[in-house]
Formats: sequence, C-alpha cells, structure tokens
Amino acid sequence: MRNYMERAAGTVELNESQCHALEWAFENNPDVVAQLGDFADEKKIKLWESELKMTTRLVVAPDEAMKIVYYQIAEAEMKRLANENNILYCGHSSQEHLAALKAVESMFPQSVN
Repeated sequence: MRNYMERAAGTVELNESQCHALEWAFENNPDVVAQLGDFADEKKIKLWESELKMTTRLVVAPDEAMKIVYYQIAEAEMKRLANENNILYCGHSSQEHLAALKAVESMFPQSVN
C-alpha cells in the first residue's frame, strides 16, 4: 500500500514565495487581469486569485486557461518590477519576487500555435 497520493499528469506545485509573488502580481496589475477576463471566465480568474491569498502552497493540475492567466500575470509583474531593486512593502525584495515569478512562468509554459 502506498503512503502518498499520485499526482495527475501536468500537476504543478507553487511554494509559499511563488504563491505570494503571484498574489501580488494580481493586485498590482488590475488592467492585465481585466484584459484576461476577455479570454478566461472572470469567475475562474477571481477564484484562482483568491486561492493564492488563502494558501502558502498550491498544488494544481492547470487547464490551458489557468496556464495562460498565471503566465500573463507573472509576466506583467516581472515587467513592472524589472527596473526596481528595492524592498517592497510586504518586506520582500523586488529581486525575490522576480525570482519567484520566473519560476512560476516556467511552470506554466505557453504553447506555440
């Protein structure tokens, strides 16, 4: 008998710093979030955002819409933070957030059409 659960194919795990940085990315990029509402169901986007606020670890098998939303939000925040090198009001450095967001981007690759 196994003492662990097998994960579905494509499952990703976001750690505490990645969840936090992505949560901040949603908060700091409302225009991008609004634009993504044209692509994905707004209720789902709000759920995905709220999940980040309530957890320090997220394990999920994302669908294509979630991959695109998380990737686009992470990318927008990385662009916003690109020229900053300071401490954010959450207490982390902008460089810590950038590193976490780069990891998030790598977990949610975008397919090339």
